[in-house]
Amino acid sequence: MISAAARSCKRAPIRVGEVVCDELRLLKRDRQPLGNYARHYYDLYQLSREPKVIAMLKSDQYADIKKDYDLVSRTYFAKSYFPPDEMSFARSDALFPVPELAATIGAEYEEQCRKLCYRPYPTWLEAQARFLEIRELLWSVLVGR
Repeated sequence: MISAAARSCKRAPIRVGEVVCDELRLLKRDRQPLGNYARHYYDLYQLSREPKVIAMLKSDQYADIKKDYDLVSRTYFAKSYFPPDEMSFARSDALFPVPELAATIGAEYEEQCRKLCYRPYPTWLEAQARFLEIRELLWSVLVGR
């Protein structure tokens, strides 16, 4: 059963993060460019600056949302769902890529931001720095623990 917490808008950061993880796996496996999906890094950057998102990451609700998201994804999107190791985004190479992969993602991110952003946007390095700032929160809760 899907909880009310997972149905709420507070689930958005988890969904955006999973889209990025799934597309990155396709990039690595099939050499399929991220294309428009690279824009989700901008979304994650903006969400990571929202006090409500930070509060959610610090709460017990984060674990509940991740469990529900995992259940829904495995049930309805089994063929295209690639959960991060132990459902920990802190371990995700989508958010914390090795340098070669970071260069590929960064180029696509910058291209998408140039096309889609009408005001200044964070550089890829700024986005990466922000993700590192919140990495500890992403370690805090593992599904099933």
